[in-house]
Amino acid sequence: MDDIAFGTGPMISPAALQKHVFHWYKKVADKCHDHNRIFLMHSDGDLSMLMDDLIAMGLDVIQPIDPSCMDMTQVKKRWGDRICLIGNVSNELLRSASTQEIEARVKELLRDAAPGGGFCLGSGNSVPNWAKFENYMAMRGACLKHGAYPIF
Repeated sequence: MDDIAFGTGPMISPAALQKHVFHWYKKVADKCHDHNRIFLMHSDGDLSMLMDDLIAMGLDVIQPIDPSCMDMTQVKKRWGDRICLIGNVSNELLRSASTQEIEARVKELLRDAAPGGGFCLGSGNSVPNWAKFENYMAMRGACLKHGAYPIF
C-alpha cells in the first residue's frame, strides 16, 4: 500500500477510495492481524480527509506524517490514540538546517507527539540522498538522547 495523497489531499476522491480501494486494504489488514502482524502503510501527503477511513479499515501505523502538509501536533491530538504515527522531521531540515536546529525539532516532536506512545520519530518522507549525513545522524542522536520514556 503506497501513496494515496498529494500535499494538497487525496490523489483520487475519498468516495472512489472507499468504493474501490479501502475494502482491499481491509483484507490486507485482516490478514496481518490474523497472523499477529501490524499493518503499516507508507503514504506521504495530506491524509486528513482519509485518516478516519484508514483507521477504520485496520491500519496500525502510517508513515510518514509529512510536515510540509500535516502538523504532527494536530495529527497526534486528533488520531494519535488510534494509530501509530511516524515521521515529521522535514526533509528540507535534513538538507539545510544546522545540527542544533535538527536537535531542537526532534525535542519539539518528542515533547508534542511522544507522550502516550504511538509515535516513531522519522523523516518527513524517505531520507533523500541530498540530505546531510550529519543532520541525519543529529536526528538519530537527538532521538536516542531525548526519546526515552518518560518524555521530559
